[in-house]
Amino acid sequence: GPRADGRALRVREGADDEGGGLLALAVDGVRLAAAYVMLEGALHAYPLFALPASGLLGRLPPAECAAAIFALLNAIWLKFCVIWRVARLWARADGVDAQENLTRCLCNSYSVGGFWRAWHASFNAWLVRYVYVPLGGRERASIAAPIAFLFAVLYHDLSGSLLAWAAL
Repeated sequence: GPRADGRALRVREGADDEGGGLLALAVDGVRLAAAYVMLEGALHAYPLFALPASGLLGRLPPAECAAAIFALLNAIWLKFCVIWRVARLWARADGVDAQENLTRCLCNSYSVGGFWRAWHASFNAWLVRYVYVPLGGRERASIAAPIAFLFAVLYHDLSGSLLAWAAL
């Protein structure tokens, strides 16, 4: 779920009123409802999550396969958007202003680095602050970056495909 920072704790304790109150809760609720309606509509019209299990991807011509994978990736993005917005709304209802995740849509990411920073922004911020920077950050990026990615792999669950992703 979303990561909360020191400002979020101050908002909860009433020392800092930047949390937005009921208006922010309502806005987050509307954003969650909109994302949920889009996800349900998309999956009703196009059962994208059934594609990998169906074996259809392997039988499609390359251009159609690429388009199907792109649509599937967007559906995955929207699914996680709904999950994280539920967590953010729950935190907001409890008085905590948690950091927004998925700050950019998949189609609005122009680089792998930009996508990585936006995908799970709170986890990325934590990784940078507590793993990447203490290992040397940009000064020692050849050491710090692989270790940060390895930590992300271990956090998500050790598997061969995730290790291959971290090796990139």
